[in-house]
Amino acid sequence: GTLALSGSNTLTNAATVTVDGGTLNLRNSSALGDAAAVVNSTLSITGTTLNIDNPITFNNGSSLVNNNANGRNQFSGTVTLANDAAVTMNIAGSGNIFTLSGNTTGGNVNTTLTKSGTGLLDFASASDYLGTTILSAGSSRVSNDAGFGNSTVQINTGASLLLNGSNLD
Repeated sequence: GTLALSGSNTLTNAATVTVDGGTLNLRNSSALGDAAAVVNSTLSITGTTLNIDNPITFNNGSSLVNNNANGRNQFSGTVTLANDAAVTMNIAGSGNIFTLSGNTTGGNVNTTLTKSGTGLLDFASASDYLGTTILSAGSSRVSNDAGFGNSTVQINTGASLLLNGSNLD
């Protein structure tokens, strides 16, 4: 099932919200309050200008789904990829942009981050995650020379990589 959080919540930074089966749908930038999130299944974002600044950990088999028409949503908090995790970020809709503007960290050589969907995933800030980044569909943009962290990048047929900015070496 799906649990939708559409209002602002007052969870403290001592709290952790764990998505352990089904889907947690965030519809408000403050839906998690100040809590961290641990995703073991699916985290869905619904809205057009959400800024999720909570720390979020994606474990093996987890996914992010951002399927808004012409949305401009972002994670500005730290995104952690667990060791040995296979994580998918599905950015659906060709006018949809999802930005990773906080540090993406964690992972190891066995970690994979796969971008799917026709929307654009923007790696906007310096990151230090390890593993492999697979661009399998749609567009991805890197605006910082450390946007992909310490990962190997694989661009599949049908996917594109846009280089943007003056900070690229």
